[in-house]
Amino acid sequence: MNIAYWHYRTGETTLKLELYPLTSGAIANGAGGDAFSEPSAGTRPGYYEATVSQSLTGLHIARILKGSAVIGLTIVEMAATGTIVLGSGLPVSLSSSTLAQLTGTLTINHSVPALVNNALDAPLIRGDCYLAEHDRALTFSRADFPDLVGDESVTLTARMTNSQTPYDPPTITLSGSVSVASGTKVVSFDITSAESAAWEIGTYEFDVEIEVASGKLITFVGPEAELRVIEDITVPEA
Repeated sequence: MNIAYWHYRTGETTLKLELYPLTSGAIANGAGGDAFSEPSAGTRPGYYEATVSQSLTGLHIARILKGSAVIGLTIVEMAATGTIVLGSGLPVSLSSSTLAQLTGTLTINHSVPALVNNALDAPLIRGDCYLAEHDRALTFSRADFPDLVGDESVTLTARMTNSQTPYDPPTITLSGSVSVASGTKVVSFDITSAESAAWEIGTYEFDVEIEVASGKLITFVGPEAELRVIEDITVPEA
């Protein structure tokens, strides 16, 4: 079984894949996981593959590491043969009992929220930066999307859904870029601390739209996708 992963940068040599059974159990693909390699850097820059020799089926947690740092986390349904592209599968709905088993058997730390079941699986922290230079850019990927040129305009627009002023709710607008234009298309957003510090705390509905050369807009994520913004913990001055 091959596991594919798109990274925004080419030439990475320390990317690694760890697979854990969703509900219980230790790492399933060997003590050290499997290394990602970039088979065709010249024609598919940023496309990495890892070969899993174990015969695994069913839902697993996939952790993507760069060295010892976790840079990606998603749920993947393993199959007997073929290639699975992380982040391109159908959304998975988890029951509360399954989530309880997951959190009770495995501690997972990850730094970048990912889109799972049409919602970011972790909140965005107001005042934090989400930058590509730290491997923390907010990214979204789709295989079932037309090929792009690469210089298209990409915009994330979010509107608060639990606002105290429903007729004039707080909004967030982010400008992004196309990281991968063909195959599994990837768009990313670099967010500075100054940008996120201006956000209001709450729950937002958002979408991501791409403006193609003709000026027409194509929705890449959403509508009705969800994200949350929470306050950072601060220590009051003495």
